[in-house]
Amino acid sequence: MARTKEVLCLSGGLDSVIAHYYLKEKLGYAVDTIYFDYGGYCSDEIPVVKGMFPNTIIDSDLTLSKWNESDPNAYVPYRNLMFAAKAASYGYEIVFMAGVKDDVVEDKSPEAFKLMSCALSKLGKKLVDVKSPFWDMTKAQIVEWFLKDSEVKSIARRILHESLSCYAPINGEACLCCPSCFRKWNALWENGIQSNFLNEDMMRLYYKKAMNEEYIEERNVSIIKCIDEKMGNNWGNLLSDYKLPIYTVEEATHLRYCIDIDGVLTEETEGYGDAVYARRTANNARCDAIAELYRTGNIIILHTARHQEDLHVTQKWLKEHSVPYHQLIFGKPKADIYIDDKMVPMEEL
Repeated sequence: MARTKEVLCLSGGLDSVIAHYYLKEKLGYAVDTIYFDYGGYCSDEIPVVKGMFPNTIIDSDLTLSKWNESDPNAYVPYRNLMFAAKAASYGYEIVFMAGVKDDVVEDKSPEAFKLMSCALSKLGKKLVDVKSPFWDMTKAQIVEWFLKDSEVKSIARRILHESLSCYAPINGEACLCCPSCFRKWNALWENGIQSNFLNEDMMRLYYKKAMNEEYIEERNVSIIKCIDEKMGNNWGNLLSDYKLPIYTVEEATHLRYCIDIDGVLTEETEGYGDAVYARRTANNARCDAIAELYRTGNIIILHTARHQEDLHVTQKWLKEHSVPYHQLIFGKPKADIYIDDKMVPMEEL
């Protein structure tokens, strides 16, 4: 019986480099490697790929540079589908791509890869399986495996440094300012490798998204933890002056409600700290009203005088009592009486 032919689509980035070792050592695949030179920053990635894996097939048939020229950080529609189709055209039956658990790209998920497998198998009249070895692991977790359990762990830090995860490299070096560089920095920092990242505005963006629970729990916790460690404990307080556009055009057509937590969503108002906040009694009628406002397309902003360090107990309480929201803001000035020209008692809603 002929051996199944497997190939790994390389990018020269952290995920795909680790995938090469993981497939061989952990899963027993002796995979070939292929790289798609589609223009843009590929000229910087190719030397990295050839240096690490000299037998890699370099395919230059695809040209997607128009997306990179307009915005190097842009999502390129159908790119992974085109990569999978091109890899299958070489006769490979299993096409590996290094998707991880905390990816949020539309065409890099278990569901997307299953759809690609079905389409390529149907149209090519042979079974093609598009898969990732990392759907149960985050980027930080695959780095942890590489550093602790891989056969090359003695040189793993050097290999990770040489990998190029960057949307806008400069003369073959990472820019240390783009989203891809941030994700590499985050994964390395989580594993005790204190590399650099230079874009503080982007760091603020990711911090706010993590506080608003826009990613899976592991990624939210990792982002907050690593940025706090790098920037210091006062980092969260500095965000109150940072204006972040978080609403889409569609969302902006609805009303924005700014709602207090203590005394509005909770019955009690006195006391502070994790133990106290965790025991707050919910005003169920008001929580249900907030959920209905959210369900009908309005923007829910929760604003509290609690401190930033109360983030996790607050998020847990809101989740336990099914209170949905778009943004959670800490640092409201403490006062006995608040006066606002747009104030509306909950009962009027």
